[in-house]
Amino acid sequence: MDSLRHLMDDVVSASQLGVSLSRRLFLAGAARAAKLLGMASALGALTVCTRDEAAKGPKKEYVGGTAEAATAIVSQSACDELLFDFIPKFNPQAKYKAVFGHDSGPRGNNDVWGQYVQGRIHTMTKGEFSINIIGGGALGGGDAIAKSVRAGSVEICNASGAILGGVLSPEFPLFDLPYLIKSWGHLMRVALGSPYIKKMHEIGLSKGVQVLTPFNGGLRHIFYRSTKPILKPEDLKGVKLRTMNAPLDVDMWNAAGAQATPLSYAEVYNALAQGVVDGIDNTFDAATSIKVDEVVKSVTKTAHRYQLNYVIANNRWFQSLPKQYQGYFVQVVEEAAIYATGYVMMNDEVRQPVQWAKKGIAIYEPDRKAFENSMMKVYSEFGPKVGGQEAIDAILKMQ
Repeated sequence: MDSLRHLMDDVVSASQLGVSLSRRLFLAGAARAAKLLGMASALGALTVCTRDEAAKGPKKEYVGGTAEAATAIVSQSACDELLFDFIPKFNPQAKYKAVFGHDSGPRGNNDVWGQYVQGRIHTMTKGEFSINIIGGGALGGGDAIAKSVRAGSVEICNASGAILGGVLSPEFPLFDLPYLIKSWGHLMRVALGSPYIKKMHEIGLSKGVQVLTPFNGGLRHIFYRSTKPILKPEDLKGVKLRTMNAPLDVDMWNAAGAQATPLSYAEVYNALAQGVVDGIDNTFDAATSIKVDEVVKSVTKTAHRYQLNYVIANNRWFQSLPKQYQGYFVQVVEEAAIYATGYVMMNDEVRQPVQWAKKGIAIYEPDRKAFENSMMKVYSEFGPKVGGQEAIDAILKMQ
């Protein structure tokens, strides 16, 4: 658990919510992942830590949102809710409602993020505000859902910068450039304190959406149907690799030597099982949520992208909420960014690689520098579109 605690401190230091509150949020997310993955000893240790913090009451360093949010998060009942899967059912009769759509599987980080937001909003508004979580691609792929949010037929979603680059504005894939983000802490400093996130918010408003605090979507690798090692870009020759339907991702993998094959997330499992594609680019968390471990034989830990998931909400819907509930929603989304990060880190760093290896799936450590060098070709095309070298350098300085 030492590595997880080190990562926690790195992330918590980037948060604007205050050290104690942020630590409790992170630990609650990590403890939930531990519970779902059967890690009883980890759950016990993290539960004790979280409850000890809760018993001390609200902390003075809390610096944002509402007093109600600060009080609720440190209460004993709130800790129990966050740790033990308290997820109120969607109430179609609630006074204020929203659909949160995503295209990943159950217990993936998108689902966990949505469940946290639903639980907290329900508690803070005494049931007046309810969120309907519709996942698994039931509303379409990531790009289709993002377009629906912009149009107003869906209220809330999360999406990668690569997707929003096509739906909203070319600047959004800035943080998706390969190997730009160097660590979990770097990712959260960018997510919670970068001036470019504020810029994306302003761009979003001009397109009819609220761009809110993004969260950690995990670290992306290659998941492959064969046990043949992929240790360098040359090993990708002839490999049909599923990518998101985004120009940056397609060009990035073609530059690395693969045959980039855009597919919706809902098609991934069958495409792998039937050999339509040879592998996918994804995170352990997301791959596990759709049972990719049933149809692949190896993982190559390229670590080419720390995924930043933007949260967007239709602005007309947002403005229709009472001002107090607008504040609650913004606050809870910020809390959820830390909570989901704890969950994702527990999966990606502590449990999932070992769990996959125990199933006989080979785990390879490749020549990451070689992959980074091969993917640098996309910077010349996409760098100017996402803010230019000045923006890239500013993000690198935040590591």
